[in-house]
Amino acid sequence: MGSGLGFQEVMEPQGVTEALSQGTFGHAGAYATHSWGDLVTPSIYLLMIQGRACRWEMDQKFLQAASDRQPLH
Repeated sequence: MGSGLGFQEVMEPQGVTEALSQGTFGHAGAYATHSWGDLVTPSIYLLMIQGRACRWEMDQKFLQAASDRQPLH
C-alpha cells in the first residue's frame, strides 16, 4: 500500500485487496468504514460497518463478492 493525502493506493493486490486492481485508491478506516475506487474495472466499493472484530476477513469477502474482475478494453 502507498499512502498520501488521506488515501491509500493498492500497489500490489494481495491479501484483503487481492480482488482489487493495481492502482485502486481509497481509505480503510480504523473501525471498518472503507471505500475504494478501482479505475480499471471501473468500480466503487463502499463498506460501512462499526467494529473491529474479524474485519479483515469481512472486508476480503465483501471485495471478492462485489468485484467481477472484468477489466475494460
